[in-house]
Amino acid sequence: MYNLDAQIGLRNHPAPPAFFKGFLDVDYFYARDANISPDFVVSAQKFQDFWKLAGNAPVAGIWAMDTYVLQELLSVLGPIKTGGYDQPFDQNNVVERMETYANVLLKEQAGRKDLIGELMNSIMGKAFTASQKDYPKLISAAVKLLAQKHILLSFNNSGVQAIVSKYNLSGQVIPYIGDYLYVNDGNFGGMKANWFVTEQISKTTTVDNGKLHSVVTINYQNPGAYNVNWNTGYKDIVRVYVPQGSKLLSSSGSVTPVTAADELGKAYFLASVLVKPDGGTASLTFTYTLPSTISSTGAYKLLIQKQPGTGATPVTVSTNGKTQKVTLETDQEITANL
Repeated sequence: MYNLDAQIGLRNHPAPPAFFKGFLDVDYFYARDANISPDFVVSAQKFQDFWKLAGNAPVAGIWAMDTYVLQELLSVLGPIKTGGYDQPFDQNNVVERMETYANVLLKEQAGRKDLIGELMNSIMGKAFTASQKDYPKLISAAVKLLAQKHILLSFNNSGVQAIVSKYNLSGQVIPYIGDYLYVNDGNFGGMKANWFVTEQISKTTTVDNGKLHSVVTINYQNPGAYNVNWNTGYKDIVRVYVPQGSKLLSSSGSVTPVTAADELGKAYFLASVLVKPDGGTASLTFTYTLPSTISSTGAYKLLIQKQPGTGATPVTVSTNGKTQKVTLETDQEITANL
């Protein structure tokens, strides 16, 4: 990633997106920040813009995967030995060991993240030579990881992409007729504090004078101990996506002024929190009206989209006093009567 930015050259980088220039002390938009969009296909296209800017040949598409993929594959394949590393990598130690080599032991050194490629080559080699009895487990793991958005697929071929999008495998922001919620967190503080932070979301919707009002509350807790390499505090830039036409009435808890804007066919509210280690907490609340296109009588539908790359998040939905609880491992559709 850093080699790509170096190939482009500092003066050839575009200006950074306006919304995060105030959060990151940067004057340019770098390839390493290309995944800023909550829609993976948009982020993948932006990365390809950087790829071409560096003079590289076109690619057929981009796949993304997170550390849950490594852990799941190693749970099926067993420990892996690679390169000059004496201790095998397994599902319990792989993430911490990769980060330790890349960001602590080899910090500021060239090739500090080479282990990622070496490890993936070893895993693919073991997968391709695995016993036939392991194939059903590997297929089941892949299906699970795709459904839970730990693997994302983006193709430049429009026909292939249409199929992938149809089955919701691209991490896209979905058009939806009804109420909608997508909480997107971004760790702008560096380090790995998001490893430790837990999150709970609640959404309460009521009918008031023929209009639908919603209150979304997001509670954060950082039980991890202070660590200069991993957890100096969670600096989270939060974007809450709701139906286009929603109007923000009030908010609380943000350490920066809350703003509202539109993109990707949705309205969104932009805020930030700082969740300190050693048990620190933070809470964000947004009160808003829903657009008149969402009926305040009869059947009510809500789509909650899961943010790719995250674990299971508990969500409580209350509609006119009736409460439903879900665990957000995949996108969830909730129905109720108003």
